[in-house]
Amino acid sequence: MTASTAYNVTDEAYGAEAARFTSVDVRNGAALVMIILVYGTVMEAISRAPLGELAMHLGNFTALSFYSGLLLACAYAVYCLVRPAARTDLVSRAFWLLIACVLTALIFPFFAMFKELVLPMRGFLWDRTFAHMGRTIFGHSPWTFTHHLFGSVLGTRILDLAYRSLLPLMFGLPLVSAVLVTDARLRFRILFTWTVSWIVIGTLAGWYFASAGPCYYNNFIAHDPDYAELLRRLADIGRQAAAEGHPIASLQYQSGLLLTYRTHDFAPGGGISAMPSMHVAMTTLVAIVAFGANRWLGALFTVIAFAVWLATIHFGWHYFVDGPVGASMMAALWMLAKPLANLAYARVERQT
Repeated sequence: MTASTAYNVTDEAYGAEAARFTSVDVRNGAALVMIILVYGTVMEAISRAPLGELAMHLGNFTALSFYSGLLLACAYAVYCLVRPAARTDLVSRAFWLLIACVLTALIFPFFAMFKELVLPMRGFLWDRTFAHMGRTIFGHSPWTFTHHLFGSVLGTRILDLAYRSLLPLMFGLPLVSAVLVTDARLRFRILFTWTVSWIVIGTLAGWYFASAGPCYYNNFIAHDPDYAELLRRLADIGRQAAAEGHPIASLQYQSGLLLTYRTHDFAPGGGISAMPSMHVAMTTLVAIVAFGANRWLGALFTVIAFAVWLATIHFGWHYFVDGPVGASMMAALWMLAKPLANLAYARVERQT
């Protein structure tokens, strides 16, 4: 199953025209970049992040983004040597890869300003509610189920691997989509959903539902014996894993986040925010896009998304409800992006 058949893009004339590089691509690509620039300007105005630090982080992510884009372009070039038929729409692919590199270079430092410098102004207001919801649904804290199933060192390592797999998926989705997706509406739909999700899900919903998560409950909310037991079990697993020579990265990361939060450091990758789960939201988007390309690939990434959700509960990053809310919001954005993508390329469609 191809992306075009999966998303009902069957107009051959439209598909042929939309695959070409046009001024509409420039307009739509510029619109995505402008959305992120406006977002970053607002975050800078609110947070008053040191411009020198912001410039440094932007430079670091720009280097990472364009280096990743270059590697992807080289990989595609090799693929074209093997399959000459793939040498199509090269200008369009190159343009959208450039746009994707700019988007990934900008969004992570800008979102870090929100999580690390803006969100702490609100405080953690919803932890008691979300903790109570999970215990009401299951009769006790949901983390006890994941520890019953994956409470061993091996099981925890598997969930840790799933959790850490998000970073390349999250970072790589715009780049890969820019190169491999040639249908104009589908490509714009993916990039629009990815871009706007950081603002709608990560920022607006994150601000309203400000919460720290179970692993930080005793640090910021109140002493809870149940979450103290969770931390004790995680610490035991962490010591066993370290003794075996393979530390659990997620457990090391938790203490680092707490330190940067308390010292008010501005470092992309930091910040504490539970509801809604951007981890689950992003893996949901990857699974949706993967299903459009191939159902088996979609099934694989659905399993990964489910494992990421379990990992967020297992390590105490998130409450039970954070994952489903994040996934539902991402699915809603994906649905909203379809008519917007059609509108964005309506002029091209009328010309065919």
